Amino acid sequence: MMADKGRKPGSVAKSAREWVPVFLEALKAMPVVRLACEHAGVSRKTAYQWRDQNEEFRAEWRSALEDGIDMIEAQLHARARTSSDRAAMFLLRSLRREVYGDHVAVDVKAHLTLDEVAKAKASLEEKLARLMAPEGDH
Repeated sequence: MMADKGRKPGSVAKSAREWVPVFLEALKAMPVVRLACEHAGVSRKTAYQWRDQNEEFRAEWRSALEDGIDMIEAQLHARARTSSDRAAMFLLRSLRREVYGDHVAVDVKAHLTLDEVAKAKASLEEKLARLMAPEGDH
């Protein structure tokens, strides 16, 4: 849980020097941007603008998220070992997908004429061109 070092509910941070450290610590403790923003007294819009415009802050944000996710993963591992078959199965499916993951085998054999291949290629190229066209050109 986050230590109660955040701002009072409803208060607004005055400068980045004030909200950035509180935001990053909150993001490490609970990797949810909305909660970190509330804790730091800054709007989500401001936090995302700072992230988009400041390379150092973007790296610190990413690091704080990774730290928070690592803590969640550690808690999941502990539960998987001690009390939760569901957590154990989730981890096994994620970490040993080749053994515990869902497996689907697809075997497709087809015989197409050169004309059919050319038509299929033209159709795909036309669809791709529509997807790549600017919004108003559809």
